[in-house]
Amino acid sequence: YFSYFRYGDLYPLFNKELPALSLDSLSKQKFNIMLLTGIASPQQLEYDIRKYAEFKPLHFSDHHNFSTKDFKLIEDTFDSLPKENRIVITTEKDSARLYAGGLKEEIAKAMYVLPIEVDFMNDKAEEFNQIITGYVHKNSRNSTLLKE
Repeated sequence: YFSYFRYGDLYPLFNKELPALSLDSLSKQKFNIMLLTGIASPQQLEYDIRKYAEFKPLHFSDHHNFSTKDFKLIEDTFDSLPKENRIVITTEKDSARLYAGGLKEEIAKAMYVLPIEVDFMNDKAEEFNQIITGYVHKNSRNSTLLKE
């Protein structure tokens, strides 16, 4: 089984009045982008996003809890972008930690989340899930998983 990352449309984290954005629209609309991540290996994400647009990366360690100092760095990095069409892209995982507050309203309004899903090549997801579910049923003493 071979898997890969699949990206969904970017959706606004705080400013729900804004429309979702496809990755293709990033190059068409000439956004000035900051990519904000707190994941272990952001290289693949950077590589994939760079296909659509240039950006300024700002990386934190995996599972990073944002401090006042970090929010200041985010603000400074955002302010260093050209003023027109500025947005911040972050992962769903990182967006959960940004709800704690500390972001300036201008940055919060420009914050978009990129959903990342794992998918299987050759439409093998259902087959893979059945194998895993079968294994759990067979090898668990008290399995209530998917009892039919």
